[in-house]
Amino acid sequence: MITPLPRAGNPLRATSGLEDKFVIGYSGNLGRAHEYATLLDAAELLRDQPEIGFLFIGVSSAAI
Repeated sequence: MITPLPRAGNPLRATSGLEDKFVIGYSGNLGRAHEYATLLDAAELLRDQPEIGFLFIGVSSAAI
């Protein structure tokens, strides 16, 4: 069963340096057929906002 973890003490946030950030995440495949350009555009627009972090979790189709 998958359940959300509390922000405090979350190991993924801790190892990724995201403890104090609002996190925008993408989890899934990253390939030509997958639309993630919108997230990349948002990351570029928000890059000067230190309170916001982006987390991409997945496998590139080039790696398969």
